[in-house]
Amino acid sequence: MMRAYFIQSDWRGHPLAEPVFDHEDEVYLPGVFCPECGADRLFMKFCATIYTTSEVVEAVRELLTSYQPRLEKVRKWLKQPIDESRLQNTLLPEDFTELCQEVRQLLGLPDDFPLSERQCIAARAFFRMPRVPPEWDVWGGYGLGYLTVSPPAAQLLQYSGLTGFELHPVEVLDKRWRLVRDYVVYELVFRGRGGLPRTEPEGFWRRCTRCRHWQLTDYRAYDFEIDPSQWDGSDFFHFVDYGPALVTERARVWFEQSGLRLWVRFSEPKEGWYCRYLGGEARDRAHAENIRKYIPNWRAD
Repeated sequence: MMRAYFIQSDWRGHPLAEPVFDHEDEVYLPGVFCPECGADRLFMKFCATIYTTSEVVEAVRELLTSYQPRLEKVRKWLKQPIDESRLQNTLLPEDFTELCQEVRQLLGLPDDFPLSERQCIAARAFFRMPRVPPEWDVWGGYGLGYLTVSPPAAQLLQYSGLTGFELHPVEVLDKRWRLVRDYVVYELVFRGRGGLPRTEPEGFWRRCTRCRHWQLTDYRAYDFEIDPSQWDGSDFFHFVDYGPALVTERARVWFEQSGLRLWVRFSEPKEGWYCRYLGGEARDRAHAENIRKYIPNWRAD
């Protein structure tokens, strides 16, 4: 069995000691709604920021403006009330595929470079920290999205033998929002590809013919592990589609034995995590069961 571990925040200090991560001059790709399978991918996903120049960010912003007429095509497919701001940032699958190809050309990326719904493209990132240097060497961010590491941790990672990541320097601001000179931290960007995870029980994967999104067709408890036939061998990777940032057993052991100050913990993707993949009736059943935990007599119309 080849286990994968996702990374959760585990802040050890006072809440006011938590850093704030933000971008300057950024743009986000739209979400996607698929009428065929009902996949509603309108929210922020766990995907790495792509950094480029301000000129390229502006070119992407202008490209998105040219796609405004296509956003209205989504309206007629939506069966439930939806926030207008979400509707104005949602494309059909085929339009999103065309947009991604144009964005790759602007960014100078290969044709097979994965772009995600709600992908952030930014020219600059900064970190506001109450204390410099920080009390941590590895910080887990908000939820399951990314890692930020100190200069000592970045140096160790470069000689660790671990694969599937890039390190991007991030400018640091002090608690009064002043630039800290001659000091940076690093965003660890996950570039590995885990393919489709192997599940236990098996036999419930389905791929939509329109949006090509993988979904689990039955609502039940699943265990996830790496499928060696689809994984590219990286230690830092995402499973296809909805996967958060994941590491291998080798990477987990390296971090835990590194002596670095970890404000993260590693957990196997088990109960609840698979809900990201549920589609159609399975998603509706999961939603109904979750509501019944708080309202036992609730019934879906």
